[in-house]
Amino acid sequence: MPKKNPKKTDCVFCKKENINEGIIYEDKNFIIKVGFAIIAAGHVMIIPKKHYSCFGAMPVNLLKEYDKLKTKLIKEIETKFSRPILIEYGVWGQSINHAHMHFIPKSSAGYKIKNIISEIKRCHPGFKIKYKKIKKIEYLKKIYEKEKEYVLIERKKRIYIFSTKNIGEKRNSCLDYRILFTKKGIKGVKNWRKLTKKEKIADNYKRHLTKTVLDFDDF
Repeated sequence: MPKKNPKKTDCVFCKKENINEGIIYEDKNFIIKVGFAIIAAGHVMIIPKKHYSCFGAMPVNLLKEYDKLKTKLIKEIETKFSRPILIEYGVWGQSINHAHMHFIPKSSAGYKIKNIISEIKRCHPGFKIKYKKIKKIEYLKKIYEKEKEYVLIERKKRIYIFSTKNIGEKRNSCLDYRILFTKKGIKGVKNWRKLTKKEKIADNYKRHLTKTVLDFDDF
C-alpha cells in the first residue's frame, strides 16, 4: 500500500541542510544528488526542490523543465559511465515520500542490463505486470490522477508506466531496483539504511567517483 505523504517539515529532501553533502548540481527548481548504497558510480537522482509526492503530482511546466534537465544528465552519464536507466516510484514503494528520479547506469563493474523490462518480467514468472507506454512525461499526470500510484521506468527514450495496484509490497517485487540488482549479485545495495562497514567503504568510493567524474559546467 502507498504510504501517506508526510508533512513538508518531516521530509528529508525538504531539509536541504541534511542532504547538502550529496548535492552535485542545482538550479532554481531541481537538484541532482548522489544517494547512499548506490548501484554503481554514476547513479544519481533528480529531485524537485518543492515538495511533491511524485513526478505525477508535479505541474506540467515543471515536468517540461525536468525533461530538459533529464536530457542533459542522460548525455553526461552516458559519456562518463553508460547510458542510464531511469526509475521513479510514484508513491508506491518510496523510501522517502518526496519525488525523486533515479538514473542508474545500465552497465558497470559486475553487471550489465540489456533490457530492464525483460529482467523484471523474468523476476516475476507467471505474473503479468501491467504497464503502459507514454511518449511524453507530461502524460504521467493523467495516469497518476487515476491510479494514485505507479512505477516509471525509462530506457532508450521509451517511458513505461507500471500499474502497481495488484503487485503488493515493494520488498517482494523486482520493480524495486534494489531487489533486482541484489538478485543480479550486486552487494551492499539492498538497504541504504543498513550498510556494513565494508559496504560503506565500497559505497563511499562509488559516491566519490560519481561526484568527481560528472561535470555540470555546461548545464
